[in-house]
Amino acid sequence: MYQNSGRTAKALYGIPIVEYSSETGFMAGLGLRYILPSKTDNRSGFPSVAAARLAYGFKNRQLTAAAEADIYAIKGWQLHGRLSYSVNELSYYFGAATASSRDHKQSYSSNSFLVSGGILRSVFNGFSAGLGYSLQHNSASVFEGLVQPVIEGVKGGWLVGFGPVLRLEGRNSRLFPTRGHLMEATFLSYGVAGLGNYRYNDIELDLRKYLPTDLFVPGGVFALQAIYNGTWGGGVPFYKLPYLTGERALRGIWRNLYSNQQVFSAQGEFRSYFNSYNRKYGYVVFAGMADGAENLFKNYKPDIKLVYGTGLRMQLLPGRGLDLRLDVAFTSKRDVGVYFGTGVSF
Repeated sequence: MYQNSGRTAKALYGIPIVEYSSETGFMAGLGLRYILPSKTDNRSGFPSVAAARLAYGFKNRQLTAAAEADIYAIKGWQLHGRLSYSVNELSYYFGAATASSRDHKQSYSSNSFLVSGGILRSVFNGFSAGLGYSLQHNSASVFEGLVQPVIEGVKGGWLVGFGPVLRLEGRNSRLFPTRGHLMEATFLSYGVAGLGNYRYNDIELDLRKYLPTDLFVPGGVFALQAIYNGTWGGGVPFYKLPYLTGERALRGIWRNLYSNQQVFSAQGEFRSYFNSYNRKYGYVVFAGMADGAENLFKNYKPDIKLVYGTGLRMQLLPGRGLDLRLDVAFTSKRDVGVYFGTGVSF
């Protein structure tokens, strides 16, 4: 756990990657992260962070490579980007929308390339605006079953999207926020001017609030998050539909099990320490809810999914706001998830 204490020092560290899921099997590799102190005229005061990872999957000879960076530059400029490349990446397809079910599970593989991010500039009092972008290519999906589903995107192709990004940043720290808020809206339009093979619109809203508390021991935090993601106006590839899952977005739900044109989620997490004398070790307790539909605002029939769980935290870099974390999550649909990583969940 972490108590925000001003300027962040440089730090470079590596973490071995050992992962397992029923989809991908065992994966192993190495991750690197570099933290750079903020510039003198960086209005956010946040450090810049760059990360990279390379992992190999023994099932189907998968290979994934990724790099990402959040750069807070001088004069209020913010650059956020991600580059990833995957070979023989394995995933599950459970069916589309309300027809999705574990009984429909099929494994498929594909190759993918992605460049995405945003360029923003601070306008006033934590408000930033700019341009978001996403360039992605997927190969044709190869399904394990003899019958390949006839769905949008199975043949792969290019996706090219651009659009505005608005952000209201009020957190006291990016690495480990203990108070403040974040409100972000991203709108991407795909296929503008005939670019790419698919044409549709995508909007995502991300709202977060952090409340400090001295419950049990001083230095605890209540963290709250709500997310909405919706698509409309064209044919969305099945692998780009909004879905309910993620070790950070909503722990516990299988990836791609619940996907639809529109999804929403809300979750809360209590973060604290085991005692006030040694803040190297801490714990979290979390719970959330989520659902999806073709249209959440018309003829919506709720089928709420509940998640809950707990986790352990250990300071990876003491005093620099970076934790090693282990979470166990359960859902009302009898799913179980175990997650290992670094940094706060949201």
